[in-house]
Amino acid sequence: MVGLDFDDDGRVAVPVDIDGDGDLDLALQSLQGLRLVENTGPPRSFARLRLRATKTHGDALHALVQVTAKGVTQQSRVTATDGYMAQVSRDQHFGLGDADRIEKVRVTWPSGAIQEWTDLPVKLLVHLTEGTPAFTTEAIRAWPAESRPRVDPAFSWDLTGEAVEGSARPLAVRGRPAVVNFWGVTCAPCKVELPALAALAARFADSTQFTGVSVENDDPAAVRAAIAGFGLGYPQVVANERILKSFFGEGGGAILPSTFVFDGEGNLRRVFRRAVTEPELAVLLDSFEGERTSALHLEVLANEFWKRRMLADALVAIEKSLAIQPRAVAHHAHGLYLASSGKTEEAIAAYYRSLEMDPGYLDVQYNLAVALHSSGKAAESLPHYRRAAEIKKEDGEFLLLWGSASAESREFDQARDLLSRAIIALPSNPRAMNAMGKFQMMTGQKAEARRFFEGAIALDPEYGEPRKWLRELDQRENR
Repeated sequence: MVGLDFDDDGRVAVPVDIDGDGDLDLALQSLQGLRLVENTGPPRSFARLRLRATKTHGDALHALVQVTAKGVTQQSRVTATDGYMAQVSRDQHFGLGDADRIEKVRVTWPSGAIQEWTDLPVKLLVHLTEGTPAFTTEAIRAWPAESRPRVDPAFSWDLTGEAVEGSARPLAVRGRPAVVNFWGVTCAPCKVELPALAALAARFADSTQFTGVSVENDDPAAVRAAIAGFGLGYPQVVANERILKSFFGEGGGAILPSTFVFDGEGNLRRVFRRAVTEPELAVLLDSFEGERTSALHLEVLANEFWKRRMLADALVAIEKSLAIQPRAVAHHAHGLYLASSGKTEEAIAAYYRSLEMDPGYLDVQYNLAVALHSSGKAAESLPHYRRAAEIKKEDGEFLLLWGSASAESREFDQARDLLSRAIIALPSNPRAMNAMGKFQMMTGQKAEARRFFEGAIALDPEYGEPRKWLRELDQRENR
């Protein structure tokens, strides 16, 4: 799930911000060596505190730190070690979700003194000194971009190899789980696992793709003999430099045997750098059957992408959801994502599909009205604005949009009423005054139009729209 599935004899894991980006990474020590694992999750808010004691030892060991943000209190103690022969940072790190301030920090110092600070900033290193009421801050120093380790190239489903039979073929095709096994004719552990892989490939033929990659190819006849001898009925390709580099990194030296297991979305789920057994791989492949993505899960995923402005990913996810189970709410979301991507006509079509399934879906009525209005179809938008009024009621922005569409459709009585109500609801909004000025101008009420345009400028002298219309009025009067 989080990329921490290592076949190591572990000893200790230490959380530490290795790269200075504000989240905690992991340093992992095992008998096999040291691993540094980067946290690549989306950025979130955090508190980072460094304490200095003045009445006991300066590192403030064993001080109790309590941090409150958005009404939630967390606590930690300052320590120097944690786990097997491991030293940890004495800086105190607290994840804060989307909080933009720290409401309170309470420190119980080793001396027994208790001290509190309020309204502290997030995403900075905050220095707290015993007995000093003020705090200081400094930026957290991040790695320079050019110093970050490069992973090049990333694995791609576009990788192809020459089949043992002689024709080029892809290692696997996205959409179904894939097992890619690297083996060699002289590799003793490979000879142990190949019969198990042959059996599994036959058992999971309808749900999972298997590909063998032959690494030792000096003797093609021996490779073909091994394929026949072990009954390897799944595709076999000859390793090339690009394949080896993609799976094993710079230098391209393959570890034999190695088996890489991907889910249907192309996510690496497990690596075996040893002979794999039939029961353990069967359990993993069986688990994929229980993970078939539901339409609802895809809708939630699409919404998360949209909130992060990852529009292309949001569209892919929601379209997959609709392919599984078309629902009014999913068509509505599809319309929102299309509109956010500038595809207004496609968004309108999606909104109409949503209303075909649920004509009473009032949020869709509103978004459809806005989309029609913005695409120059003001008259067509009016029935949908009218339905949306059941939930929008006296919302000023809604009244402003509906009133403007009414004016553009020459529904003057309705426009006057709606824009008057918008001005009442938005007394400090210059756009409402400007819209009423445009309406008065359309109906030939030049003096009233001028009054509203001047009122809009008084509310916001930097707002250029009413000045443009005042110049237009001046030109008309001078003709």
